[in-house]
Order: sequence, then C-alpha cells, then structure tokens
Amino acid sequence: MQSSSSMILDNLAAMCRQETHYVAQDYLFHQQQQEMTVNGPQHAAAAAVVVDMDCRTKMAQWCYKVIDFCNFDRETVAIAMNTLDRFMNNHHASTQACLTDRRQYQLAAMTSLYQAVKIHEPEAMDPALIAKISHGTYTVAEIEAMEVQLLMGVAWRVNTPTTLAFARLLLELLSNGQSDNDGEGLLDEFALETVYHLVKIQSEAAVMEYDFMAIPPSVVAYAAIHNALLALGLQDGADRTVLTRALSTTLDAVDPQLLSNVQTVLYQAVWDEPEARDIIQTCNPQYNTINNVNNNSGMDCDDMENDDDNHHDDNNHAMKQQQQQQQQHSYSPSVSPRSISAKAL
Repeated sequence: MQSSSSMILDNLAAMCRQETHYVAQDYLFHQQQQEMTVNGPQHAAAAAVVVDMDCRTKMAQWCYKVIDFCNFDRETVAIAMNTLDRFMNNHHASTQACLTDRRQYQLAAMTSLYQAVKIHEPEAMDPALIAKISHGTYTVAEIEAMEVQLLMGVAWRVNTPTTLAFARLLLELLSNGQSDNDGEGLLDEFALETVYHLVKIQSEAAVMEYDFMAIPPSVVAYAAIHNALLALGLQDGADRTVLTRALSTTLDAVDPQLLSNVQTVLYQAVWDEPEARDIIQTCNPQYNTINNVNNNSGMDCDDMENDDDNHHDDNNHAMKQQQQQQQQHSYSPSVSPRSISAKAL
C-alpha cells in the first residue's frame, strides 16, 4: 500500500505537470517591444495600448474587495487573475481590444472573477449582480459575451493549481511525511497554521504583482514556506530533508537564482504586513530584521543554516499564545457596495 508521503509527492508531481498549462506570459512589454521599430510603433494598435501594470493591480485589489464583501475564499482571486492573464496572452481581436481600451480590460477582469466564483465557490454570482456592481457600466449581455470569449481564450482551462493548493500539500508533507522521536509530526498544529498564515500573505502579494504572473505557483509556494519557516525559527534539518525531497521530485528544473529572487521579494511582502511582522517577532524575537532573510534567501534547502534546536519548543509555545490571543488574520476590510463599484480604473 502506498504511503501517505508517497501519495502527496505523486499529487505534487501531477499538479506540477498541470500547472504548465496555466502559467501566463508577459502581455504588456513583450508586445510593445515586438511592435517597436527605429521610427516608433510599427502598428497603430501598439501605440494605442493603454493598459499597464497599475491597471492590473487595481483590478486585483477590486477583486479582493468583492470577494471579502461576499465572504468568498480569497484564493478565488488567484484563479480569476490567472484566467485574465492567460486570456490576455492571446492575439485574438477581443484581447487586443482589452489592451487598447481600459473599459474592456476592466470587463474582462470582472468577468474572470464572476467565472471563477461560479466554478469554485459554493454560491454563484448572478451576472445581473456584476452589472449592478458596475453601476451601469456593463450590461448582463456584455458580461455573458465576455465570459464566452474568456473561456475560448483560455481553451476552457479554468482549474489552475494555486500557490495555496501547493502549499497545503507541502505542509501536509511536513506534518505527515516524517516523525520526530515522540512520534509527532515535524510541525504541530499551531506551527502549521502560523506557517500557512504567512504563506497566504505571500501568495496574495504574488497575485497582485504583474511580474509574478509567469512564475509557477509551485515555485511561489515552495519559496513562501521556506520564508515562513525561516522567519519563525522552524527551519531545522528534518524540515529541509522533507522539502528537499519535494523539490527534487517536483521542482527539479527550477532555476536556483529564480527561487532566490522569489524568496527575497516575497519576504519583503511579509515584512511590510504589520500583523505578519508582529507574529514573526513574537514567535522568534531573535529574527526581527529583514536582513536575516536577505542573507539566506538565496540558498536552497541544503544550504540553509540550522536554527538553534533549543528554541524550537519555545517557538511553538509562542505561536500557541499568539493563536489564543488573536483570531486568524482576516484581510476583509469594511467594504460597502459603493466602494466595490466597477470604477477601479
């Protein structure tokens, strides 16, 4: 009978194969560079591109507000933005229209969220609701027509493996894959929840960043877990053994420099989040400066320095206190229907 760890590794490998069909590519700068000549843009369409990274960031922020207001899972935004990015990779006329018209790009982003909610949430949003949220900017017919264009543009691939999906499997590997002398997992329940919490912060930061669009979610998950373990003082030898095994099984083609860069950028995102910084400083007071990760983030599992094992139990105890004192971090601000109107751009 196949062991639990083997099954997890098999699932990770399958998801890594699946994600190759879901990684988007640059659709802003690449097109503009292709169309440029020594005398300027070769085609009028290239000169008319008005969508930029700021447009994408604003729409991602808008999607999170809608998801929070509707009490849906924030992971759905990652799926929606992935659909939008892959749709924008096409050279169809509808995609080109989105590049040259912010209204159309906004419609594509809103429809991507509508579609992701319909597929991945227990409750769907009526297209009339999307039209209402837009304050009359779009009609139900426009939303439904864009949905068809989106589905065709992404070849009906709407089940992207997310960063958090990979993270859950990797953390399950850490909790079940090996045991310490007491027969318990490498990380207890409180440690796992805290690590996952920090991974969520990093994954959402990645969703917001245009440059992360072309980075496989498996790489983001692996880097985010490394950052969380390192920041919390839980990066011991056993953890590295398990993650190294997962890396060699599923991420063997990853460029080490890419992994290093991803880790550094993601850790900055954690450090910029006040509550995450408080958790790190509470659980691991000796690790309270971002210079620590800058000095270590470029290393892979085998190169990471061992944390002092004597602090391992103290860190877990601190996390338990943190868990009891605070509710699970919520990214849901007080959002009114007016504040999620489709005027993001």
